[in-house]
Amino acid sequence: MKYGQHLKAESIPEWRPHYMDYKSLKKILKAGLFSALCSMDEIGPNPPHTINDSSHLNSFVHRLEQEVCKVEQFFRSQVLRDVKAVDGLELALSSMSLTPQTREQEAAKIMSEVMEVMQRLPLMEKFAHQNEEGLRKIVKKFNKLFFSQLSTDSVSQGCSFLRSTRNTPLVNIRSGASSVHNLSLIHI
Repeated sequence: MKYGQHLKAESIPEWRPHYMDYKSLKKILKAGLFSALCSMDEIGPNPPHTINDSSHLNSFVHRLEQEVCKVEQFFRSQVLRDVKAVDGLELALSSMSLTPQTREQEAAKIMSEVMEVMQRLPLMEKFAHQNEEGLRKIVKKFNKLFFSQLSTDSVSQGCSFLRSTRNTPLVNIRSGASSVHNLSLIHI
């Protein structure tokens, strides 16, 4: 199965509009290659590294940057939502009333909300991994077709979704949610 099809099949349905549009990026690459090959026929045989169709190449890089920004904005919004949720749960837990009846009800509600956050974390990791892989593959394809040395780092500087499965945003949410979960068990 080709990666574009794999990405579509494995993506989280309600988040599809926020994924990198791998298919359109691939179309831009093909159009750029076609244009470069046509210009080679007109001008004569040039070594591939001298192909100079900057409009398609610039179009590709610009679109790639837009797609990375789209993914980044969505990912950040999801992280922010969950960080706020965990902070709110910690506050609710610390200010929970001490009457036995309401304490049990409040604790159950907090546990439910903690579980929601914990269930979203694997989805966010999956989203981050799929977009990271898509970025890596499309940049590799670009470099192969145009004998370029574009790097994923140059396109995605500062993108937290590329670091998400290895450190900060998701790890912080997970540890916060785990803390709230542990505290809520104590308060029940």
